[in-house]
Amino acid sequence: MTRLKDMTNYEFNGCVVLKRAENKGKNVCWLCRCYCGNNFVVRSTDIRTGNTKSCGCLNKKLAGDRARKHGNRNSRLYNIWNNMKMRCINPNSISFKNYGGRGIKVCDNWFNSFENFYKWAMNNEYDNTLTLDRIDNDGDYKPSNCKWSDYTHQERNRRNNHILEYNNEKNTMAEWSELTGIPYKTLWKRVKKGWSVEKSLTQPLRGQKELIWRDGRLIE
Repeated sequence: MTRLKDMTNYEFNGCVVLKRAENKGKNVCWLCRCYCGNNFVVRSTDIRTGNTKSCGCLNKKLAGDRARKHGNRNSRLYNIWNNMKMRCINPNSISFKNYGGRGIKVCDNWFNSFENFYKWAMNNEYDNTLTLDRIDNDGDYKPSNCKWSDYTHQERNRRNNHILEYNNEKNTMAEWSELTGIPYKTLWKRVKKGWSVEKSLTQPLRGQKELIWRDGRLIE
């Protein structure tokens, strides 16, 4: 039987081993203190091989450095990438229940690298008028399940899409917006205020004639 080597006080990359920690399966683990002040648990093999260099703060720093290098730290695309991750991993995010709470994840290739996400976006016709959309709403964020959509098309693809029925015709709010010419946000505000579907869809905008429907078609 191989005798376990005591790694207490062993130093690596500015970190120090504090004491033995609970094994993970058959892997011997150690509690360490990172140079940033955080404690973390790591396997003996990862310490010896140099696979682990910090508690994870180094990877975050390098990712931030890469983002700053590309001039995208404060860009719209960087915010899309960061918000995508937060709604999948942060229980305090207002959207977590609809994403991470349902098991939706971000693939490792994107989660660990803004640069990878940036390259995918640029190769898939991203521009500042589009939003990130999942093709399968029960699927993860990954290249094969994502595309760039305008707001109207993404609205049609939402799980909780708001369907309005009027004159025996059912459409999403985004589709009614296209049919009537009433801005989507205006329709949404009308419905939220408690307006009837008929009033929401027929009340003219300022300077617009009353909208008249007949046999399921808009005639004025």
